[in-house]
Amino acid sequence: MVLWIYVGISGRTGISVKRQYLDVLHEGFSVPKALRTDHGGETTMLADAHYSISKSLRTDDEETLRFINCFVFGTSTANQRIEAWWGWLTKGQISMWRAYFERLIAHQLFSVKSRQDRIAFNVVYISVIRREVHHYMCLWNNHSIRNQRKRPTVVAGKPFLLYHYPELSEAVQCGMPADPAYMEEIREEVADWDINEFLPKTTKERCDANLLELGHDPSRFYTEDLFPNGTGERTHCRVYLDLRGAVTEHMAAQAADPGLVQLSLSQIPRGTWEVTE
Repeated sequence: MVLWIYVGISGRTGISVKRQYLDVLHEGFSVPKALRTDHGGETTMLADAHYSISKSLRTDDEETLRFINCFVFGTSTANQRIEAWWGWLTKGQISMWRAYFERLIAHQLFSVKSRQDRIAFNVVYISVIRREVHHYMCLWNNHSIRNQRKRPTVVAGKPFLLYHYPELSEAVQCGMPADPAYMEEIREEVADWDINEFLPKTTKERCDANLLELGHDPSRFYTEDLFPNGTGERTHCRVYLDLRGAVTEHMAAQAADPGLVQLSLSQIPRGTWEVTE
């Protein structure tokens, strides 16, 4: 069961990974008895948070819970199942977008050094890719796991049902319910920013207004089919190019009129790690 997946501008920062984990627990998912992650810099704050939460819930053998008993660092190559899942996600959803973005770069229609390109790109594509990836996750959680003769410990069924209704099968819920009061306290450490933000509010509002002026309704754009229309043109590509042009014109006009909305990119959140005593 894949509990969550994140698409945004801060996926590789420690404070974001910690916030993602705490948000999932806040939504009512169980606290796992043990977590295993890559030993990357972005997981350090997550490890500290999980250790702190686990200590608040239980002890092992009537002694203080040790870190190694609830958190394990390992290499990604040693976890073949999740690496295989990432491979399926890439082949099923991500590869076509990656190829398309490479074509934008090859045709000089996008540059990571161009602020206007990045603003238009974020407006158009982050919401689209979030939708696509979330849809893939939902499909995965509802696929059927079959009985496997060579793996008798595998529990058959759909991951969604096995996780939420283990009593209906041979599955066992090993997680622990989080303490709501303690969760509110620890979430305050990372609650001062919007994890889903990919552009400052004023910039996003100005871009949405530009889309309406260009004949593209943002409220419909993110939910409609974005693949080739009747003329063979990719709708999302036309929207991106139109918005890119509008943002370029707006930023050029800012030099002559300081009163215009200043278009900018969001700052990636940073955080420090403090050892839990």
